[in-house]
Amino acid sequence: MALKINVAANYISQIYNGLIAIIVMPFYLKLLGVESYGLIAFFMLLQSWFYLLDVGLSQTLSRETVKLNNNAISFKIYNKLYKNISIIFLVLAFSLILTLSIFNHEIANSWLKISHLNMQDVLTCLQIMFFCAGLRCVGGVYRGIIQGFEKILWMSVFNIVINTLRFVVVIPVLFYYGFNIKNYFYFQMVIALFEFLALFVFHRYLMVKIKKKDVSHFDYHQDSGYFLVVFKFAIFSGVNSILWVAISQSDKLLLSSILPLSEYAIYSVAVMLASIIYMVSTPVANVLLPRLTALHTTNNIQSLEYVYSFFSQFVTVLVAVFSFTIIGNIHEIIEIWSRGQIAADKIENILILYLLGNVFLVINGFSYYIQYAYGDIKRHFYGCLILFFIMVPLIYFFSRQYGAVGAGAVWFTVQFLWFFTWTLFINKRFNSKYKEWMKNIIIILLSVSLGSWILNILFNLLWVFEDNIFIDVLKVILYGIIVLSIGIFASVNLRHFFLNKCRSYLN
Repeated sequence: MALKINVAANYISQIYNGLIAIIVMPFYLKLLGVESYGLIAFFMLLQSWFYLLDVGLSQTLSRETVKLNNNAISFKIYNKLYKNISIIFLVLAFSLILTLSIFNHEIANSWLKISHLNMQDVLTCLQIMFFCAGLRCVGGVYRGIIQGFEKILWMSVFNIVINTLRFVVVIPVLFYYGFNIKNYFYFQMVIALFEFLALFVFHRYLMVKIKKKDVSHFDYHQDSGYFLVVFKFAIFSGVNSILWVAISQSDKLLLSSILPLSEYAIYSVAVMLASIIYMVSTPVANVLLPRLTALHTTNNIQSLEYVYSFFSQFVTVLVAVFSFTIIGNIHEIIEIWSRGQIAADKIENILILYLLGNVFLVINGFSYYIQYAYGDIKRHFYGCLILFFIMVPLIYFFSRQYGAVGAGAVWFTVQFLWFFTWTLFINKRFNSKYKEWMKNIIIILLSVSLGSWILNILFNLLWVFEDNIFIDVLKVILYGIIVLSIGIFASVNLRHFFLNKCRSYLN
């Protein structure tokens, strides 16, 4: 029951946060200007690269928090690990903020292709970016601890509050103080401070609470190999994080220096719309990682494999339905969303490539989840290393030759091929039902894509209503419901789940 509540809370939070970010984007474009939005997009990119500071420490601490919460280790040994990781994080964050501040002018003058913005305003905004990104990065440690305690409901509500302040409340604030990019970033700094302090207070409260009821007999003197095991996990997890940020963000970083800031803003719009996929995958990851770890800790492998199979099919259905619904109605969706500010042909090809690539990216992520649960992520490290040496050179070459479309083509192709090679290899190692798992995923993807293709043909032939916003929204919703029904029917676990629910309801 708790797992279902956590998943539901995460989905509500993630969908709300994702939709808010997407809905307000046209307002930013209109009220602040395209080039100013390009600076905001660079801020989002910078936050992603700041996660390099994590070097696997927050994931390690989150996993050990799950063990603490299940009385597998004592608070004394956990607290020692916590203090060491906290110090390392603070030193790394401060060092990077200082380094970036020193090169502030070089980033503004040489890296970013600015045309109309005031240079002094840009320098001020960059300085605020560095500070906010550093705070959010250190706050990631506290988020990991809270997630390890499985306080998913609290985290979901908190994320809704923070993102409402960050994306929505900022608009009336700008109305009052003026639509200036500096005012936008000053407000973001206030929110970043509030977020950091709230996470710090709540994670300390949880730690004090668990300390009072610590009943574990784990003793460092008896289990001197503990820190060695944790250190190995942290090293692999850290290098994995660095490689993954380089893999997933190299295209955005490279294009931020190639494209003028206004064109980079349009590219970022396409990537942001494609990231709608993460709204249905990230909540599952947040809930699944501690749950799978807990099941493995208690040696409940049968339940672990069932939960893994169920949620992999669940996520595959949702990401496939979202993607093919958008692709099948791409012109209507862009027109409704942007209110005519962005022509569909400017971002259509980029959006489709990133949507399809993200579908396979999300599914490939499940191979990491099961390795994480087993505490054996060295193969994930090898996989990230291989992927890094394949993708980064390709991204570099095709981005310089073909711009954003070239980067999108590489992104989709590599993720597609990775699913049939590395993801299959990892599941064969950790999942005893890997053949059934792979077959079910492929059936869902083929069913949804084929069903969407046929539905698109039928809609084009039989749809007789005139185009307007209301009719277009109705068409997209109807299209999505039909494709979702196809996906549920194609999924063994979801089909049985809904049939059982119907039988119990009728009885």
